[in-house]
Amino acid sequence: MWLEIFLRFAIAASFVMMCALLVTRRAEASPKLGWEIFGGAMLAGAAICDHVVSFTMMRGGHIDITVLGAYQVSADGDLANWDTGTPDAIPAVGGAMDLAIGARQVWAMMEHATKKREPKIVERCTLPLTGERVVDRIYTDLARIDVTPQGLLVRAMVPGLDADTLQRLTAAPLRFDEPMATLSA
Repeated sequence: MWLEIFLRFAIAASFVMMCALLVTRRAEASPKLGWEIFGGAMLAGAAICDHVVSFTMMRGGHIDITVLGAYQVSADGDLANWDTGTPDAIPAVGGAMDLAIGARQVWAMMEHATKKREPKIVERCTLPLTGERVVDRIYTDLARIDVTPQGLLVRAMVPGLDADTLQRLTAAPLRFDEPMATLSA
């Protein structure tokens, strides 16, 4: 399921960007432009373009949904995804800032907590921000959470997880949808 989301929507990687553009026939896409690179595994409707075109689409507001990894997301939808702040880490500044402000919706994908069990969904980000109030939805290994004007709303959780445990792993107040959906792989 996650792979399908990534293939359908924007992914920025080095100088290539996969975008959900209409391609009427597979024959229109040259094998030299990516079909062979991805082993013919691209979904119908996908296309490959260079970084100039991809940034034009991002900055022009032509991307409906982007899925970005995140180190932290705040209760207000602030996104931190380019620098962990650790001394030996190399900051990964790239197209994420353009995607965060240019896409109509931003979905953050991340583990719910660090390896030390520290929350990554927080009241206020402590890491450098990629964008303020840009995240609309958060997908973690434990839950699907929408960022709403009223705060964070848990829409689905993995089987066996209860609301109290999820709240303990989260450093921002959560509200829970009724009935709660089950998140499955």
